[in-house]
Amino acid sequence: MTHTSPAATAERRQLTVLFCDVVGSTALSSRLDLEDLRDVLAIFQRQSTAVIEAERGRVARYQGDGVLACFGYPSASEDDAERAVRAALTLARGIEAEVAPGGRLAVRIGIATGVVVAGDLLQSEVADNPSVVGETPNLAARLQALAEPGAIVVDEATRRLTGDLFAYRDLGFLAIGGLTEPVRVWRAVSDGPTASRFEALRSRNLPLVGRKHELDALLQRWAVAKTGHGQVAVISGDAGIGKSRVAYELTSRLKTDTPVPLALRYYCSPHHQASPLHPILDWLRRAARFDRADAQSVGRLQPLLPQGSEDERIGAEILTQMLAAPAGGGEDQLSHDGRRTRELLLKAIVATLRRLSSAQPTLIVVEDAHWLDPTSRDLLDILVGEVLPWPVLLVITARQDFQPAWRYASHAALIELGHIAVADAETLIRHVPGGGNLPIEVVHRIAQRADGVPLYIEELTKTIIGGAGRTPPAQFAIPSSLHPPLASPLSTPVAARG
Repeated sequence: MTHTSPAATAERRQLTVLFCDVVGSTALSSRLDLEDLRDVLAIFQRQSTAVIEAERGRVARYQGDGVLACFGYPSASEDDAERAVRAALTLARGIEAEVAPGGRLAVRIGIATGVVVAGDLLQSEVADNPSVVGETPNLAARLQALAEPGAIVVDEATRRLTGDLFAYRDLGFLAIGGLTEPVRVWRAVSDGPTASRFEALRSRNLPLVGRKHELDALLQRWAVAKTGHGQVAVISGDAGIGKSRVAYELTSRLKTDTPVPLALRYYCSPHHQASPLHPILDWLRRAARFDRADAQSVGRLQPLLPQGSEDERIGAEILTQMLAAPAGGGEDQLSHDGRRTRELLLKAIVATLRRLSSAQPTLIVVEDAHWLDPTSRDLLDILVGEVLPWPVLLVITARQDFQPAWRYASHAALIELGHIAVADAETLIRHVPGGGNLPIEVVHRIAQRADGVPLYIEELTKTIIGGAGRTPPAQFAIPSSLHPPLASPLSTPVAARG
């Protein structure tokens, strides 16, 4: 058998690291006998591992009454930091509900994002899981130690990567043991107020550059659609290429149209791909301000639902029940109740959209369709055929692996986004706050390094501006806020560096 040396499989890469431990374990150990203490730690390890793995994180090691986990290994994705914070919120809530022999449990959690050496460099304490070495796991552990019971404290890189996807409380700059300068930290409190990933993560104030042809194509489709000949457009491209930005610009332009169109927006999420009809249910909750604890919610919901055929009314009742059910309960009901329930639901939703669009020209935007759950995917397939006689433009943003069977339909168009030109990149750089003050040679270097990807351009520019006065322009590095699929080619095997 051939053995690979540890250094050969270790690499330097960006990860988000989560460190979590049980509050008051020392006090617990003084009150409990060894068997009961073991049971308490077993509850903690079992639940924390389940939550971390559900968010595609990996436990690197158990450390006494703590657990160290990493997100972004072995495969990086653009939502590694988001998944870490989401896991932390779930874990903090779940552990608080657990009753152990010594009473209710609570945890402290610290999260940091940065470059680590990951792999088999050291012997891992968990079989088949990576060891993680560097300043980032140490910072996560320090942040955990600073957290109050039940709190989640994150570093600046994690906060920047997650934007407004979560609600944060700014804790200011804190002195961290082992670091020469204070570190700015935040407490993660809850999910954020917006359902739009684009609005939560990206600046909406930057100009749309290099997309005139694509935007004109969408406006032409809109001109046809509002005459009563429904149209479909798929905006396709790689992560960070600007799909949502184009859809946002179209929506903004149409606000000045006459008559002003109805705009319906549905957001798909990587965290709800197993939740049937999540984009629709989420839209109904937002549109009706639906709150299970509010008796008036059902009354606000009714005007949005169909009151036509018996099937449509039954479907509307099922939708109402799904919204009123405890979190996840309504979606579980759909999974159990079979094909007939599913058919009634889809009929009711199509009838709702038909009625809403009958009153005025309508723009329907489905964001990130590559993350659609299977039931919503079937609904979209039905809707593409139904909109033909409606005054509707259905715009779908998706990555290139989204290949629906109807993409060649006569009323459907594929709008593919490529990388923008260097001149457009430089225009975008100048519009980032502070970008207009950058020396021309720095602007040129950012534009060349960014390879025409708008997200990369924006993040790299923000990082250079943030480091002005500390980092020589010729030596600026890849920003930690750059999402990992773009940064992953820069991961360096440790052994290769000699």
